[in-house]
Amino acid sequence: MSSLLLPWVFLWRAFASSADPVGCLSLPSSSMPRSNLSIGPVGRELSMPFGIALPDWGSAKLVSELVGILVEEALGINVEFTLCPDSLSCAYAVLGCERLEGLSGWHCASTPEASRLHASFEIWELERIVDVIRETVSWANIDVLDGGIGYHGVEGMYLPGSIQQRAYYENNLLLGYHQGYNISKFKTWEFFSEISEFDEAELFPCADSQIEVADYWTSYLDMTGDSEGISMLSDGRAIGRCWDRCWWLAPACRDEFLRCVPLITGFGWRISDIVEKAATHGIPIAIAVAKNHTIWKQSPRKHNSMFYWWEPDRTFLDLEPVRVQFPGCASAGVTLGKAASSFLAQAQPRIREFLRRLTISQEQLHGMMQDVLGRQEQPLRAVACQWLQANSNVWKTWIPDPQFCVRGWGMVNERGDFVFDQMVAWACQKCPAGRFSASITYADTHVCQQCPAGRKSHLPEQVTCEGCLPGSFSSVGASDCEMCPLDFFSSAEGSTQCTKCPPNRRTRYEGARDVSACFCREGFYGPSASDVNESTCESCPR
Repeated sequence: MSSLLLPWVFLWRAFASSADPVGCLSLPSSSMPRSNLSIGPVGRELSMPFGIALPDWGSAKLVSELVGILVEEALGINVEFTLCPDSLSCAYAVLGCERLEGLSGWHCASTPEASRLHASFEIWELERIVDVIRETVSWANIDVLDGGIGYHGVEGMYLPGSIQQRAYYENNLLLGYHQGYNISKFKTWEFFSEISEFDEAELFPCADSQIEVADYWTSYLDMTGDSEGISMLSDGRAIGRCWDRCWWLAPACRDEFLRCVPLITGFGWRISDIVEKAATHGIPIAIAVAKNHTIWKQSPRKHNSMFYWWEPDRTFLDLEPVRVQFPGCASAGVTLGKAASSFLAQAQPRIREFLRRLTISQEQLHGMMQDVLGRQEQPLRAVACQWLQANSNVWKTWIPDPQFCVRGWGMVNERGDFVFDQMVAWACQKCPAGRFSASITYADTHVCQQCPAGRKSHLPEQVTCEGCLPGSFSSVGASDCEMCPLDFFSSAEGSTQCTKCPPNRRTRYEGARDVSACFCREGFYGPSASDVNESTCESCPR
């Protein structure tokens, strides 16, 4: 749903996954001990579950439960959910930011990697949200996973399918298209309740709703020229004009309000879009705002009315709702996004790859939502589990092979030893210091090779090894280079061993970089050493 930027103030509510200890998928890994993510700089890592920022509506909760099961049972990582009220809040949450009760603005973790939330699903208008966040959080770096979640989101004016059927059977009238509301040709209002049938006590007065307290009415006037639909205040601000205390009437039915088709929205959702479409396309609607979510849900069940709604959502699925189509509006809707912490690729690249592959079609989600509707007594996790059990051919394509290792990681066998053959590989581990991650030509994976002699890698997850500087050397698999000992030197980068000073010469310090650092030892004399073979020292005469 697109109520993205509402100034909601909230406290996060976190809860661990309610996983069945027996497991959902009957995989060998389902009953194995699970681990936490390890996030942060080497030596200062933070251990935590994989955190999902959970949008507070049904379809997003269902998909998040599905993801949680797979992360726990197929990937072996603990999961924790945290509720957030809207798309903007969920995106901020992935960055470690939240709104705190009694405080203004967004309050973020001291460092980005300190966030305990790492992904969120079904984010509306994600790219626009990322732009908004980057204006307020300088280090914002959200991983916008390719292609979105797979299904799309739509919103707008809806009517119950039963009204559409009756209008079509009686008058061949298609109310799923804006042309069906042309009251100069059709008696559209006859299929809907009159606004006088609504209980005024269940509707917000205009003064308390988005009809009179929003700031979009000046734009509405500029776009439509409908000066009769607004009232100007003494301070120059424009507000919506109110009829019968609770209603705004569209121009098409203002003169004969009995011909207005009632439309109920909740909390003022998308009134700006609705009034502009009504004025521009001649839709004869009367808009009112329900006082609470329950009244909004019951309105098209108590009355023959239109309503604002969005999909995917299960609230009105039983009404078989029909969305009104307008010209120039993409019927496919908007792509819903997947957002992840940029640190996830380092902390658990296999989860990151799983999230990238995760794609749910419109048909698949619709089937899940219908299952939810038919099993309302069951928790969403049970519905998600049943879908996974019946669609293993789908979700198994999302899970990277255990041998899929990204840059910085390499294949290991069951004992945790690094291996170079996929046939014996069991999982992936970070390449430790002394090794580097190398791609292999015959498969989409990486191996951890030891640094060759004369080179080093002093940090984990490296993809190259650095050559030892002159004055130092290393053997195979070194995490650091050793300085040449006394009486030895190395003059070339990448030395595998140090060269001994010429006879009767020694060095005053470790790490000598050239033969010139070799001087005649006590009791001997000679010229400065410039060549190993020719710079000999003679015994001092007695």
